[in-house]
Amino acid sequence: MKRLISILALGALLIAPEATAKKKAKEDPLALARVLLLDGLPSRALAVLAQVDEAADPELDAKELYRLRGLAEHEVGLFRPAIQSLGKAIELGESSAATWYAMTNAHFGAEDWDGVITTLARAPKEIYATPGAHRLKAYAYYHLGQRHHAFEAVDLGFARFPAELALERLRVLLFLELGLSQDGLVAAAALLQRPGIGPEDFLTLAAALSSGRERRQAALILEGALLRYPNDRSVREQLARVYYEDDRPLLAAQVMHPLSFDDEGAALLTAELYARAKKTDEALRVNGRVNDQKKKFKQRLAILIEAERFHEAAGLHGKVARLGLLDDEKQLYALAYAHYVSGDAERTEALLGQVSDPELFTKAVALRTALDACKSDVWKCD
Repeated sequence: MKRLISILALGALLIAPEATAKKKAKEDPLALARVLLLDGLPSRALAVLAQVDEAADPELDAKELYRLRGLAEHEVGLFRPAIQSLGKAIELGESSAATWYAMTNAHFGAEDWDGVITTLARAPKEIYATPGAHRLKAYAYYHLGQRHHAFEAVDLGFARFPAELALERLRVLLFLELGLSQDGLVAAAALLQRPGIGPEDFLTLAAALSSGRERRQAALILEGALLRYPNDRSVREQLARVYYEDDRPLLAAQVMHPLSFDDEGAALLTAELYARAKKTDEALRVNGRVNDQKKKFKQRLAILIEAERFHEAAGLHGKVARLGLLDDEKQLYALAYAHYVSGDAERTEALLGQVSDPELFTKAVALRTALDACKSDVWKCD
């Protein structure tokens, strides 16, 4: 019996605040809206505020009504209405830095970059007591394409809040985007030693360096990331791409290789990278892991022809035909060329007769001419 009483008492305690809130809502809906906002229930706060008849209550705190409405609208993603509501609150005398910050955030959410800058310019100086204000200003300038102003904003913010990771991240990126790669690399090295850094930070910095044609530096950053996060797929893929764009396909293939064991797309890409690096046997071994037969033999044929192993390519004729790959005229012409180089004139002519693509047809005519010359003069067969 005591156990039942204690549970009922607990239930009463849990229900009491809601009952009190309902009672208070009749007396002070603004107080209830504040509680709902603090509890993370902005939609319910908006519903409460929608019931308020401003004209019917001469003692209503209209400034607070619009402030709360603006905050609730912001929290549910209604950024334009939030700007209007918070602006009205400010017109009525609301002057706290927190309200100005909320309106700046609403402009940011609405992607009104000019509005962000204008609001910050009008706001009290106390708004910059939060690192977020510096960050919003920098991002707004960034989106407006004013990189130098963005850097000034973030650099000032970072000087004031050196522990703020978001400001440091943006500062490093802006160093790199402004072409200040040496300063940027020094700043990046410091950033990457910070607690809270993850693979995405390495990827973002490497992408910024790579876009500025600093591929070797991008590779160094990603190599460090790979040592720290050897199982991160995105790090491997981006490092492979940087190596490939830097004309180092073998390194790209080796980085991708571990992914090729359990991922068909990675196997196809890795095989292609080995082929580009002239490592044909390794390319064929990795290609052998592909289960999709059409993709597998389409790539296999291309690898063998690129490596000028024409007899092996011609030997794929039966398999390629059974898979229906000869419906693709490029594959058909590639196989015809393999037969031509292998000396099988009959199969070459049979395949060339099916070519209709104008560009391939021109090549087919050239092959036919060579076949005819060979028939008339054995010394012209090559």
